Amino acid sequence: MGMIPKLGMDFDSVEDAWVFLTEYGATTGFTPRRFYCHTSRKDGLPSNAVFVCNKEGKRGENSDLMTKKRERAETRTSCKVKFGIHREPSAFGKYRIYMLHLEHNHLLHTRATIHMMPSQHHITEIQANEIELADASGIQVKRSHEFMSKKA
Repeated sequence: MGMIPKLGMDFDSVEDAWVFLTEYGATTGFTPRRFYCHTSRKDGLPSNAVFVCNKEGKRGENSDLMTKKRERAETRTSCKVKFGIHREPSAFGKYRIYMLHLEHNHLLHTRATIHMMPSQHHITEIQANEIELADASGIQVKRSHEFMSKKA
Protein backbone atom coordinates (compact mmCIF):
# COMPACT_ATOMS: atom_id res chain seq x y z
CA MET A 1 0.00 0.00 0.00
CA GLY A 2 2.83 2.41 0.83
CA MET A 3 0.58 4.58 2.99
CA ILE A 4 1.40 6.16 6.33
CA PRO A 5 -1.20 5.67 9.09
CA LYS A 6 -3.06 8.81 10.14
CA LEU A 7 -5.61 9.56 12.83
CA GLY A 8 -9.11 9.10 11.44
CA MET A 9 -8.18 6.47 8.80
CA ASP A 10 -10.94 3.89 8.31
CA PHE A 11 -10.72 0.11 7.84
CA ASP A 12 -13.41 -2.46 7.06
CA SER A 13 -12.27 -4.87 9.78
CA VAL A 14 -9.64 -5.43 12.46
CA GLU A 15 -7.91 -7.89 10.12
CA ASP A 16 -7.68 -5.19 7.40
CA ALA A 17 -6.05 -2.87 9.93
CA TRP A 18 -3.64 -5.64 10.94
CA VAL A 19 -2.65 -6.32 7.31
CA PHE A 20 -2.14 -2.58 6.74
CA LEU A 21 0.03 -2.25 9.85
CA THR A 22 2.08 -5.33 8.96
CA GLU A 23 2.77 -3.93 5.49
CA TYR A 24 3.57 -0.51 6.96
CA GLY A 25 5.92 -2.17 9.46
CA ALA A 26 7.67 -4.03 6.64
CA THR A 27 8.34 -0.80 4.74
CA THR A 28 9.38 1.05 7.90
CA GLY A 29 11.47 -1.71 9.48
CA PHE A 30 9.58 -2.97 12.54
CA THR A 31 7.36 -5.89 13.46
CA PRO A 32 3.95 -5.12 14.97
CA ARG A 33 2.18 -7.32 17.48
CA ARG A 34 -1.37 -7.40 18.82
CA PHE A 35 -1.57 -5.85 22.28
CA TYR A 36 -5.26 -6.50 22.86
CA CYS A 37 -8.61 -6.79 21.13
CA HIS A 38 -11.94 -6.36 22.93
CA THR A 39 -15.15 -7.84 21.61
CA SER A 40 -18.65 -6.55 22.13
CA ARG A 41 -21.01 -8.59 24.31
CA LYS A 42 -23.96 -7.54 22.16
CA ASP A 43 -22.88 -8.78 18.75
CA GLY A 44 -19.58 -10.61 19.36
CA LEU A 45 -17.67 -8.36 16.93
CA PRO A 46 -14.44 -6.65 17.91
CA SER A 47 -15.12 -3.22 19.39
CA ASN A 48 -11.54 -1.99 19.61
CA ALA A 49 -7.97 -3.20 19.25
CA VAL A 50 -4.50 -1.89 19.95
CA PHE A 51 -1.36 -2.93 18.10
CA VAL A 52 2.16 -2.13 19.30
CA CYS A 53 5.77 -2.55 18.21
CA ASN A 54 7.18 -5.97 19.12
CA LYS A 55 9.75 -4.19 21.29
CA GLU A 56 7.08 -2.59 23.49
CA GLY A 57 7.28 -3.22 27.24
CA LYS A 58 9.77 -5.20 29.26
CA ARG A 59 10.07 -8.90 29.99
CA GLY A 60 8.28 -9.96 33.17
CA GLU A 61 10.36 -10.62 36.26
CA ASN A 62 10.71 -14.36 36.79
CA SER A 63 10.51 -15.66 40.32
CA ASP A 64 13.60 -17.07 41.97
CA LEU A 65 11.84 -20.44 42.22
CA MET A 66 12.09 -21.01 38.48
CA THR A 67 15.26 -22.49 37.08
CA LYS A 68 16.34 -21.36 33.64
CA LYS A 69 18.29 -23.36 31.12
CA ARG A 70 20.00 -20.19 29.94
CA GLU A 71 19.70 -16.46 30.22
CA ARG A 72 18.43 -14.74 27.11
CA ALA A 73 19.27 -11.22 26.05
CA GLU A 74 16.67 -8.53 26.65
CA THR A 75 15.13 -7.60 23.30
CA ARG A 76 12.40 -5.23 24.43
CA THR A 77 13.11 -1.53 24.79
CA SER A 78 9.78 -0.09 26.06
CA CYS A 79 9.04 1.25 22.57
CA LYS A 80 6.02 3.58 22.68
CA VAL A 81 4.65 2.87 19.19
CA LYS A 82 0.87 2.30 19.40
CA PHE A 83 -1.86 1.97 16.80
CA GLY A 84 -5.36 1.91 18.27
CA ILE A 85 -8.61 1.38 16.35
CA HIS A 86 -12.23 1.28 17.45
CA ARG A 87 -15.51 0.54 15.74
CA GLU A 88 -17.19 3.74 14.68
CA PRO A 89 -20.99 3.47 15.10
CA SER A 90 -21.67 6.40 12.78
CA ALA A 91 -19.52 4.88 10.00
CA PHE A 92 -21.58 1.69 9.52
CA GLY A 93 -19.22 -0.74 11.24
CA LYS A 94 -15.94 0.72 9.99
CA TYR A 95 -12.94 0.79 12.29
CA ARG A 96 -11.19 4.13 12.77
CA ILE A 97 -7.73 4.94 14.09
CA TYR A 98 -8.17 6.83 17.36
CA MET A 99 -4.69 6.44 18.89
CA LEU A 100 -1.45 6.74 16.97
CA HIS A 101 2.14 7.11 18.10
CA LEU A 102 4.82 6.27 15.53
CA GLU A 103 8.17 7.21 17.16
CA HIS A 104 10.47 4.28 17.92
CA ASN A 105 13.19 4.33 20.59
CA HIS A 106 15.32 1.64 18.93
CA LEU A 107 17.05 0.95 15.64
CA LEU A 108 14.81 -0.23 12.83
CA HIS A 109 15.56 -2.94 10.28
CA THR A 110 17.18 -1.89 7.04
CA ARG A 111 15.86 -2.86 3.60
CA ALA A 112 18.48 -5.64 3.46
CA THR A 113 17.28 -7.25 6.71
CA ILE A 114 13.50 -6.80 6.45
CA HIS A 115 13.06 -10.40 5.28
CA MET A 116 14.35 -11.62 8.68
CA MET A 117 11.61 -9.88 10.69
CA PRO A 118 9.08 -12.26 12.29
CA SER A 119 6.14 -10.59 10.55
CA GLN A 120 7.71 -11.19 7.14
CA HIS A 121 8.31 -14.93 7.44
CA HIS A 122 6.05 -16.56 4.88
CA ILE A 123 5.89 -20.15 3.68
CA THR A 124 4.95 -21.21 0.19
CA GLU A 125 1.88 -23.27 -0.63
CA ILE A 126 4.13 -26.27 -1.35
CA GLN A 127 5.74 -25.98 2.09
CA ALA A 128 2.30 -25.73 3.71
CA ASN A 129 1.18 -28.88 1.86
CA GLU A 130 4.32 -30.74 3.00
CA ILE A 131 3.59 -29.77 6.62
CA GLU A 132 -0.03 -30.92 6.35
CA LEU A 133 1.00 -34.21 4.69
CA ALA A 134 3.61 -34.92 7.40
CA ASP A 135 1.11 -34.06 10.12
CA ALA A 136 -1.57 -36.31 8.64
CA SER A 137 0.86 -39.23 8.34
CA GLY A 138 2.21 -38.80 11.88
CA ILE A 139 5.78 -38.20 10.71
CA GLN A 140 7.73 -35.34 12.26
CA VAL A 141 8.15 -32.43 9.84
CA LYS A 142 11.95 -32.55 10.10
CA ARG A 143 12.00 -36.28 9.27
CA SER A 144 9.64 -35.83 6.30
CA HIS A 145 11.84 -33.03 4.97
CA GLU A 146 14.91 -35.26 5.26
CA PHE A 147 13.04 -38.05 3.45
CA MET A 148 11.86 -35.77 0.62
CA SER A 149 15.27 -34.17 0.12
CA LYS A 150 17.15 -37.49 -0.29
CA LYS A 151 18.21 -38.25 -3.84
CA ALA A 152 17.53 -41.66 -5.29
